[in-house]
Amino acid sequence: MAAAPLTHHEILALVAPFTQRGRHVDLAASDRPARKLAFKPVLHPAAGDRTPALREVLHVECRDSGLFRLIRVVSAEGGPESSVVVDGETLAELLDDVETVPLARQYETFGAVQVARSFRLLPGRGAGRVRAVPIRMHARLPGLDFTLEVSKAPVRTAEYQLLPHEGAKLELGEDLLAVLGWSWGLIRPRGELMRGTLLLRRREPRRTETVIASFDAAARHLDEVLRQTPARFHERFTRQRWIVTFRRALPILVCVGVVAATLGVRFLDLAADSFGLLMAFHAPPLLFAVYFMLPEIPRIEIPPMPRMPTAAAWLTRATSTETA
Repeated sequence: MAAAPLTHHEILALVAPFTQRGRHVDLAASDRPARKLAFKPVLHPAAGDRTPALREVLHVECRDSGLFRLIRVVSAEGGPESSVVVDGETLAELLDDVETVPLARQYETFGAVQVARSFRLLPGRGAGRVRAVPIRMHARLPGLDFTLEVSKAPVRTAEYQLLPHEGAKLELGEDLLAVLGWSWGLIRPRGELMRGTLLLRRREPRRTETVIASFDAAARHLDEVLRQTPARFHERFTRQRWIVTFRRALPILVCVGVVAATLGVRFLDLAADSFGLLMAFHAPPLLFAVYFMLPEIPRIEIPPMPRMPTAAAWLTRATSTETA
């Protein structure tokens, strides 16, 4: 059976911890049949160059199990939204937990780049009652949205996406982010959307801090590179582009090496019970097993050599015909 809509008395009891802190419920924005409450926005003035004026809204979801979900949504003018989500039994404690995440950690700007970080609060380890784990990173750049989705499961990779704004057309090199290091995967276009992966650390707190630092560095990198010409990118990152090419060639080089070693065993004078002969016969299945155990399955390909791009710009305005 569906849960009964929130009554007036239930709402008064639920909002008491919020009212004591100057937070007032917005009945017009709330959904009583769905047992969801919204609070009136709180406006925060800009705090320095990196924290703009922010709009903060709280939402409470009342679950059938007796648990509550508190969501804090923060946004800036013209920018993406970020959220902090926490589940629990006591709303006063959940409000305390949400307020442990500074607004500056949730939302920052770097020049023309707006970075919104969304977190889920989980039980803390050590002194803290809760710890903030990133679930989504969103950077809005001129002409482009850059996002990173982080699974709550302890997986080794997170997927990033690059999406041009409406009316814009992007032609990005596959190694545009891979030049930042081995953790960044290649950009793979899928229509207008471009995707790739970021290799993550397994354990906290280094996992969270690395995700934030890597994403911020990539957002700054994109902003800087996209303001320059593709030819300038090639000039600045020629060495890194060759390293990426070597990375892409590793899977096929390993396969060729194993096949060559296996074929060359017959020219060696090895005893029938020697370890070398044993490894030669079992190398292909072992390599096959390792292939599927990697965080991201490598693509076996002959990579293209880095060349000077011929395009005048990364970002162009789509014509009316293309837009239609």
